[in-house]
Amino acid sequence: MNNICWYIDDKPAEMATFSRILREIFQDSLEIREICPPFVHKSDYFHLLEDPNIGCFFIDQKLQDNATYSGIELASDLRVNDTKIPIYILTNYSKYPEEFTGSEWSVEDIIAKDKIRDDSEMYKARIIRRLNNYSDILQEREKRFQYLLRKSLNNSISSEEYKELDQLQVIRVSPILSKEIESLNQVDQLLKTYNEQLDKIKRAEK
Repeated sequence: MNNICWYIDDKPAEMATFSRILREIFQDSLEIREICPPFVHKSDYFHLLEDPNIGCFFIDQKLQDNATYSGIELASDLRVNDTKIPIYILTNYSKYPEEFTGSEWSVEDIIAKDKIRDDSEMYKARIIRRLNNYSDILQEREKRFQYLLRKSLNNSISSEEYKELDQLQVIRVSPILSKEIESLNQVDQLLKTYNEQLDKIKRAEK
């Protein structure tokens, strides 16, 4: 089972409280790692998906106190890069479902912080089951990738298998590509700003 689980929150006191609760619930089953404060850009998290031991994410919903995105928005971006990884939103505001409308598909559960201890056995069983399923999926993907790669090297691969190999390769490198795309977009924006300023200077000199 992949057992590294990242907990992302923007309030140190709440992170301390709920990290302790998560460790009490899962004990030695999961390794809870913390990110506080949140990263500046959503793409800054993508490299975490490259870790072969990653199991899931616990994300606080109200990240915009110290970030430009919410927990559900981060979950949606992570889901694009890995369609199978378990993601859980932790919130003090579960009575306001409009916060999540349209993005519920991107997470396994929206967990009320004030209920997690009371329902700990249910969440433990459910989360461990999904972690095991995710671990199995990753192992099967890697086995299939290595098998098809060997066939391609031996020139014994069919056109359909080659397409499958290409898709598996995209899945493996998508976190890296997403980060590169984000960096390129930032460079493009800087160049655009620079050219706009240069045009202003040229016009002022005429």
